[in-house]
Amino acid sequence: EYADMIPIDSTLESPNDPQFANMDYLQQISAESAWDIHKGENGTDQILVAICDNGVEWFHQDLVDNLYQNLAEDSDNDGHTIEFINGAWQLDTGDLDNLDNDNNGYVDDLIGWNFYGNNNNPATGYHGTKVCGMAAAVTNNSIGVSSIGWNIKFLPIKTGDGGSINSGYQGIIFAADNGADIVNCSWGGTGSSQTNQDVIDYATNLGNIVVAACGNSNSESILYPAGYRHVISVANVNLDDTKYSSSSYGLSVDIASPGANILSTSTGGSYSSSGSGTSYASPIVAGSIALLKSFHPDWSSEQLITQTLLAADNINQINPNYSNMLGEGRVNVFNMLDATYTN
Repeated sequence: EYADMIPIDSTLESPNDPQFANMDYLQQISAESAWDIHKGENGTDQILVAICDNGVEWFHQDLVDNLYQNLAEDSDNDGHTIEFINGAWQLDTGDLDNLDNDNNGYVDDLIGWNFYGNNNNPATGYHGTKVCGMAAAVTNNSIGVSSIGWNIKFLPIKTGDGGSINSGYQGIIFAADNGADIVNCSWGGTGSSQTNQDVIDYATNLGNIVVAACGNSNSESILYPAGYRHVISVANVNLDDTKYSSSSYGLSVDIASPGANILSTSTGGSYSSSGSGTSYASPIVAGSIALLKSFHPDWSSEQLITQTLLAADNINQINPNYSNMLGEGRVNVFNMLDATYTN
């Protein structure tokens, strides 16, 4: 005879998206257990992730329902700023009045802004569309893929084209000024400046959390904006938590995330798992923080960041050559929601 404590088991929430079974990285970061605690769509506050990139196919069938709509520019008062007409999504023509109705300096910014083309349509880029799907693809809609935030909203900001980002810091300012909670920056360069640090400080002071890719040089070289103060720098690991071959590393890195061959939305209404890099690790962390903020809308940015970093799984033993150089470890979303590491 013996006495034993019998643990209580619980369900694991799985979305009905058909590609979810092929998204092993979501199991790696304990997404299902996290969703048993909270889903972004159940939050009391709308949480907004800005995708500052080379454009987003915002009308993608697996993205559009999570698109931010700026109702302060809803001139015809019909409750939306996009419309589905003749089988396609488009900007609501009733709202295109050539006026800056919300007085933010941007005319008819119905859903975001295109700094590359200086217009109000932030479409479209292969890179940005993939990044957006990782952070904010529509989840549990019986099509396509899932995302960690489980239906948080996204704000698309086009700051370049192709592989070039020439207005990234303008995009960060726009995101901070227009209500974004988190801004993802899957880009960077080796040069730094006080001006760009001031941009980060400005966004941070407004409560924005900036998440950025640490780079793909397989070195300790610091990339910016990831290297600036207050930015969460993200490295890339494989499904077994070993450092991905190209991922940068170093003491400036804050956290690691899966980022190799991540299945996500792609241009032309399609899906793709091609390509790997810290570009694809960063939005997973951004989406995870968005889910955490949805769960704790009253927490400060400092609390959210501390919680995210301290909840990570230590992977030093798996990466003996990069001990303490992949941040606090690999992001664990269940730990982020289940325990409290901050006051």
